[in-house]
Amino acid sequence: MKDAENITALLFDFGGTLDSPSRHASRVLRDGLKHAGLYPEENIWREAYVYAERKLEAEAIIAPGDDYFVTLYKKICIEIERMKTQSDSFSDIITPQSARAAAGYCFDNALAYVKQILPSLQQLKRWYKLGLVTNFYGNISTVLGSLGLDNLFSSVTESAQVGVRKPDPDIFRIALDKTGCKAEDTIVIGDSLHNDILPSMSLGCHAVWLKGEGWTDKEETAPADCVVADSLVSFMRLLMGKYNK
Repeated sequence: MKDAENITALLFDFGGTLDSPSRHASRVLRDGLKHAGLYPEENIWREAYVYAERKLEAEAIIAPGDDYFVTLYKKICIEIERMKTQSDSFSDIITPQSARAAAGYCFDNALAYVKQILPSLQQLKRWYKLGLVTNFYGNISTVLGSLGLDNLFSSVTESAQVGVRKPDPDIFRIALDKTGCKAEDTIVIGDSLHNDILPSMSLGCHAVWLKGEGWTDKEETAPADCVVADSLVSFMRLLMGKYNK
């Protein structure tokens, strides 16, 4: 990576970065719904996803002790209840097990992906300070533990805890203070152009955009130091190659 020889810290996003191969959470959850036999129309699904996200942000639905499966389950329950109000035909095929099946599918896929990336993350921890910066609900520590990602990050900056949400650059300022590293010595890695890449670069951080399946299929460009049209695995191999020559 150009002009990044003195990097001392890596700040990771969570959703779409550590729990899936660069896929927006909405895409992952919709796959879970399909696995459960639920195929809502595009406009109904999108509206329900946004509704659930806003409800979870505004209300104390997620408890600090909720692991990742429970978090997914509660989120999917809200989506399903919303979609039932929007489509009579959709409501007819929902069973009491639908949300659990969808959440289990998403959770199992997250576990499988973490198993794939964890050895590389553990290697990178030997050479860099690793931090996490995420918009989450106050339970990210429990979530990390349920995925086997606990004891990996020297700092965790969670929106519900610090009172600042991406894309506000202040959440990255807080994260930099926690790591004790300068912006120019830090790489931010995330799947969102607007939430991760642009705000962190405005502070002078280096940025790696994991450009996968976003909220829409619209093609976007960004002034990131590195654009990886793949998953986190590709970027970590690039970094580790620096030490394995």
